[in-house]
Amino acid sequence: CFYYTIALYRLVPIRRVSFDLRPVRALASDSIGFSTSTLVTVARDSLTPILIARFFGLEIAGLWNFAWRIGQFLSLTFEGYLRAGVAAAARLASRTESLRELAGSTLRGAANIAFPIVALAYAVLPLLSRILPRWTGAVSMAQVYVLTLGVAGVYTAALSPVALALRGPRASMAEQATYTGTIWVGLVMLQLFGMSNVAVTYAAGLIASAAVVYALTQRQLHVPLVKAL
Repeated sequence: CFYYTIALYRLVPIRRVSFDLRPVRALASDSIGFSTSTLVTVARDSLTPILIARFFGLEIAGLWNFAWRIGQFLSLTFEGYLRAGVAAAARLASRTESLRELAGSTLRGAANIAFPIVALAYAVLPLLSRILPRWTGAVSMAQVYVLTLGVAGVYTAALSPVALALRGPRASMAEQATYTGTIWVGLVMLQLFGMSNVAVTYAAGLIASAAVVYALTQRQLHVPLVKAL
């Protein structure tokens, strides 16, 4: 990558790249919120498995990784709604009624896909202990994680884009910092009390982050969440 970049720099038939960073300052001030949020997300995804292995051993880390992958189908679903919702909410930021309709329709759409997956996964997971006995310890973790992700993730997918449109990058920072902080504090508490179901900490983090975006949006929109579901 290093030599490839140098070669491009030498061969490009246009004006050389400027290393004057002064014009970047304005961009940096606008993007610092999103950059911080991304940094927290990367830290959570990269460091949490290491913390789990350090606190509870490689066996528990392996069981958790297996359980975490069970929820990837739901995570991909919510990621799709989040990406589409952010683009739509940005265009509707000044129209409260439209934002409310967007949140309600996203909530219904995500629930229609996620809830059947949650129910099926929760019911089928115990069969793993018979089909793959070595992963028996991951069943309870996966059930807790999938159930919480399926419910809290629906609310986050519906309300997070709206919170971003209303509050800006502070909403993303608050959501991700709450999620990550809750998980890390929860891991420390589990280790102190001698418990090993690390899915509980992820469940607490998911609920806490959903509560944050709920608090950031309900003050202005009052989305009828239960009625929409």
